[in-house]
Amino acid sequence: MKYLLILGLEYIKYKKPATLTLSVGDKMIDTFQLHQDCQSTDYLLTTIKDQNKIAKLHVHGWQNKTNMIEAWKGLPKFFKVYEINENDLYKSFDIHVENSNSNATNGFMTKSSMIKFSLVSLIPSVLLKGTRNSLLDIISKLTKGLLKHRKRNATLYSRNNESSNPQADHTLCWPIAETFLITENNNKRKNTTDYKIRDSATWIGGSFTAQYLIKKKHKIKFLGRPEGKNKGFIRCVPAKTLTLALNKDLLNIYNENQ
Repeated sequence: MKYLLILGLEYIKYKKPATLTLSVGDKMIDTFQLHQDCQSTDYLLTTIKDQNKIAKLHVHGWQNKTNMIEAWKGLPKFFKVYEINENDLYKSFDIHVENSNSNATNGFMTKSSMIKFSLVSLIPSVLLKGTRNSLLDIISKLTKGLLKHRKRNATLYSRNNESSNPQADHTLCWPIAETFLITENNNKRKNTTDYKIRDSATWIGGSFTAQYLIKKKHKIKFLGRPEGKNKGFIRCVPAKTLTLALNKDLLNIYNENQ
């Protein structure tokens, strides 16, 4: 089986371009530079006005909820897509970033180059190819099941309020990776590494390595969360998941392997 590894990011440039090196397992798959700002877009908001496209989701208001409007607008427009054989997917997906660009002087800093990994996903290629929207069918069933579970367990979940902190949500997020691990050099103590957990809403400055752990569940590989166990009901992030499902033709054009 082949998988699509999808990287969508936002970037604020300051002075020199950032250099990103991507690797899976022990193999480098790409390296590139960001020479200009990569902003977010609200384009998706205009592509889902047709209610027939999302009627099967069983989630009334996914595209209209007041608390989701900003999520629809904050989607990346810079994407890199790679098709990778299942046997080559092991250990982790790593993004090594060289981006130490700032105006730091005597301990003060007012400007710096920042990057945000807004949408990162590992998904079977077959779900984003062909005329049938298989991904839309799957997230429809998963979301319907999760909503039933939340309704029966009101003390554990709130059906009308999404978690504002992805790191505090104990459901399993798929196909979007919401949290990841970063390591950065500690200048005060050489040869040591700080380990931190970040989420897709976080802007990160400086040079670091983002690490997404590759896990397997129900015979499907995915990017698992670094904290806790990858178990529980599967939760789909509305705006980001629909970005994949409703723009699959565009993502296949981005495919670096074609």
